[in-house]
Amino acid sequence: DSCLSFRRKGLSQSALALQARVPTWLKLTSDDVKSRSSNWPKKA
Repeated sequence: DSCLSFRRKGLSQSALALQARVPTWLKLTSDDVKSRSSNWPKKA
């Protein structure tokens, strides 16, 4: 049981870390895509 609980804690911590990291680069990529998509028609 102690092993399972330890694994669960590790997974939850890693999940929280991922959730905390995701929004940062996700916003950057989304803005990048928007700027690129808006620039494409002008170049074409």
